[in-house]
Parts: sequence; C-alpha cells; structure tokens
Amino acid sequence: MSIRAGEVEGPLGEVLRVMMASEPVDQERSAAEQREENAQLWRASLEFVVRPAPEGVATEDLEIPVNGGTIGARIYRCQGAVGTHVFFHGGAYWLGSVELSDIHSRWLAKLSGVAIVSVDYRLAPEHPYPIPIDDCAEATAWLAANGADLGLDPSSLSIGGESAGANAAAVVALRCAAGDGPRLVAQVLSVPLTDWLDDAIYEAETDPRCTPTAADLALARRHLFGEAPRPEQLLAASPLRVAIPVGMRGIKTMIMTNQFDRLRDSGQAYAQLLLREGVEVTTYHAPDIFHGGTGMTALSASARRYEAVYAAYVRETHVKRT
Repeated sequence: MSIRAGEVEGPLGEVLRVMMASEPVDQERSAAEQREENAQLWRASLEFVVRPAPEGVATEDLEIPVNGGTIGARIYRCQGAVGTHVFFHGGAYWLGSVELSDIHSRWLAKLSGVAIVSVDYRLAPEHPYPIPIDDCAEATAWLAANGADLGLDPSSLSIGGESAGANAAAVVALRCAAGDGPRLVAQVLSVPLTDWLDDAIYEAETDPRCTPTAADLALARRHLFGEAPRPEQLLAASPLRVAIPVGMRGIKTMIMTNQFDRLRDSGQAYAQLLLREGVEVTTYHAPDIFHGGTGMTALSASARRYEAVYAAYVRETHVKRT
C-alpha cells in the first residue's frame, strides 16, 4: 500500500495522531478487561467527540431469543416512522455495544424517519464465530416474524452496520438472498470488512494515517476465529470471496468507504462485484476520514455528512415503498 491522496479533516487529524501514539493492546489482559477499559474511554470522550443526541426519539429495549440464549436490542423511532432498519454496531467483533452506539442510532432514527433496531449481538472471543453473525441473522429473522407486535413494519425491512457490523450485515444479506432469512429491501454497509482472506489488510501500511492497524485486524481475526483460523470459516465470512445469489438483485445496496481506511479497497471491490452480479449499488466515499472517524460528529463536518448520507439512503429505500 502507498501514501494516499488528500488529508484527514482538521480536528480528526489530531485525534488520529493521539490514537496512533497510544500503547498497543496488552496481550496479558483479558478481552473482557480491555473491552471495559475501551468502553470507559469512549464514555468519557463522548461529550467532546460526538454531537449531542437529537430530541424526539423514543426508545424501547427488548430481548430477542437466539440459539443458546437471548440478546438485547433497542428500538429507536420518531413519530410516524416508516419501515424497519436493523443495525449492527462496529467494534471488530469484540468491542462495542448498543449502548456505546446509542447516539448514532438516535441520529439515524431522527434523520431517516425509519425505525432503527440496534442489536447487541454476542461478542468474541467469549462467543467465537459463527455466533456473532448468527445472532445478527437470527435477530433479523425474529424481527421479521414478530416486529408487527412491537409496532414495527417488517414488510419493509433493511439491515446495515459499521465495520464488523457491516461484515455481519453483508453475510446476513447473502443468506437472506439465498432463501435463508426474510426478504430484505436494502442493506447499508459502512466501512465494511469484506475479505478476511485478504493478506494486504494484515501487512504493514506505508500510510500512517490508515486505520485500523494490521495488528488490530489480526487481533480481531484471532478473537473471532481462534489462534488457528479454519480457511472455510474465513471464506464463509468473506462476502467478497463467495458466490453471489441471484436473490441479491432484489436487495438494494449502499457501500460507504473512507479514504484513510485499511478496508477501503476491499469495500470498493465488493461494490464492483455486486454491480457485476446485477445488484443495484450506490456508493459513497469520504475523502478525509479514517476508519472510526465517522462517529466523531462533534469534531467533523465530514462525519456529520457521512451519518446523514447513511440515514438518507435508509429513508429513500423505505419511503419509496410506502
């Protein structure tokens, strides 16, 4: 990989420099301990890096039955909401939660006018592959079957996510397209990980502004798939590598990428693959954000625009059906 054109937007550049200078993950500490520390840091920084939550968004917490137990989820909706968008948070499959992405989900509901259901899928390494992705698939199917009882409209159902959550959404959409899941009208993949078998994402990056690091991605793979990942599992979780079912032509797709993101090229490659397979694909590229920077809406006009583009696409796909 080479130095990429452009610059990281203003204040985000300062945040990036602090991030890149921070200590690497302490391998001696458990994933649970590191996860809690990460959550505390994010909560402490929220008022500085994320714009305040909008008013007028009602929430409802619920439990969704899945294989081996139940998982939490939260519904976000404004008065007159149409359709249902199921959202899977980011965090490399071992970080993140519904709570930590709460403000983002509120903004998606406010800006889109669509009911957002954020899913607390179980995390690795305590719950390794395929559990997190299966949780997302089972939650989507459960909402399709039971959403009407919650005041949702499951007849107009879309899914989406960010980073690892976008990977899960892409895999779930492929399953649904193949007949193993409910009918979807659209998917939105924000900075998706589409290829676990891509050697380039685990190699040294010559542009220091690109995130996540090779070590970050290697750790995510190890947490999700174990110390000795099975190639068939990596393949099954890599949408860029698998056959695209004909049913994907009925699932409109938005793929969003960032310039300073190690996952940029594989995300854009997946958009091209879907286009070749006859899928209606829309793309959006942020030229001045790094991976993770899209959530820093208090610091970045580009991040706010990115959030608005996501929401506008969700609104368009649902409103056109009403």
